[in-house]
Amino acid sequence: MQTRDSTVEWLLCAFIPIYSLVWLHRASKEMQAWSGGRIDYNAGATISALLLGWVLLLIPTIISIAHFEGRVREAQRMAGVQQTAGFWGFIGRNLLLGYGYKWNQDSFNEIAVRQAGA
Repeated sequence: MQTRDSTVEWLLCAFIPIYSLVWLHRASKEMQAWSGGRIDYNAGATISALLLGWVLLLIPTIISIAHFEGRVREAQRMAGVQQTAGFWGFIGRNLLLGYGYKWNQDSFNEIAVRQAGA
């Protein structure tokens, strides 16, 4: 996992909507690689749920975000840091101009400096 400037990532996600999909995919792939495959990620299912979820009343989108936050929480557990990630925290912060992306990127930066399983 790479450390990135969370403010830049947040602003890109908030003002370029498609970038949030790129960010979510990249973060999930990095978590999977960081954990040595112990954190599972299905790119096709996640991206299609996020892109087409509006057709089914956002239910697939909500489930996909909940699974993403579960992966973040698992990575936090594996890194030995406080498990702060959660669905409602992410949704609530995203109502504040997409601040949830910055919150998660800060978590990734904290995880990135640790070894998996430490």
